Amino acid sequence: MKYQVAIIDDDAVLCNVVQAVLKSNFDNINVTIFNNPVVVPSLDIYFIDNQFDGESVIMELVNKIRDMNPNALIIAMSGTLDYETLEILMNNGCNAVWNKSWNKGREDVINIIKEYMDTLERANEEYCKGVKGTFKSLADLLSQWNDRLKKTYGSK
Repeated sequence: MKYQVAIIDDDAVLCNVVQAVLKSNFDNINVTIFNNPVVVPSLDIYFIDNQFDGESVIMELVNKIRDMNPNALIIAMSGTLDYETLEILMNNGCNAVWNKSWNKGREDVINIIKEYMDTLERANEEYCKGVKGTFKSLADLLSQWNDRLKKTYGSK
């Protein structure tokens, strides 16, 4: 499965660093960088900067993402997170927060992404098993139906 990742940040250098970190840890991702606060639907993972041009827009972006894709992984990025902002983010749809100034936080974010991918793949496997089971049951039912028709009306 190929995962679609958005990095939404006005710092082009940081976007390139995040992209390089992601690509060095995952070979099953496509990364798109957005230097403006926009939300593209149908992506799997979003890295979102807290501020654009000094204005906090992250809650607006998180809400838009949650409306379009409730199962997306949303990771807020900021170099200036205070406890109040952190609490608001975590209580309103953000799955993780990466403080840009914490180098060790990088590994935590990578582990969160791995867990997210594992969860999606397990869910996909269960769904496929369910679909295959349903088709097999339908095929068995049709076979039984045909056998009954043959017995009742004879084969022609």
